[in-house]
This record gives sequence, C-alpha cells and structure tokens, in this order.
Amino acid sequence: MPPDAEELRRRTEEGKKNMEFKELMESINYDINEQTRFGLSSTVYTLGESKAEFADAVLDHFSESDVNIQFNEDTNKLHISWELPEQE
Repeated sequence: MPPDAEELRRRTEEGKKNMEFKELMESINYDINEQTRFGLSSTVYTLGESKAEFADAVLDHFSESDVNIQFNEDTNKLHISWELPEQE
C-alpha cells in the first residue's frame, strides 16, 4: 500500500530539515577551516531564527571532536574554538 499524502508530506519535511542541517554543518566547517587557514583558533557563528532549532544537533555533532563549542540561547550564537595544527 503506497504512503498516504500525510506521510509523504512528513517525509518531505524531514528531508528538507536534513538538508538544512547538512548545509549548516558544511557552513560551520567551512568557517572553521577558513579561520584556521588564517591562523585563528576561534570563531562565533550566528544561527538565524530558522537554524536555532539545530543547536543541540550541532553540539552533539562536535561533542566527540577537538572542537569546543558553546551555544548562547539569548543571542543564537555558537562560540567555537579549537587547537591550531602544529606548524612545520
């Protein structure tokens, strides 16, 4: 039996949210890489109103990495820091 219209809408919405999260993570990682390239070891990333819902998922994603990340709920800002790689 094929999925009903409500199920299709739910799947579509879930797919959109997954893409938004993926794009957000790509943007944060790009920012980290750019800052590192310029010799910096921290950045502040502002989540827009529509992206603030992903804050917990972002924190979870980085929880097992060397990146220190904190979220300020009042300002919707992620404060991100990391160790710079050793210079050769």
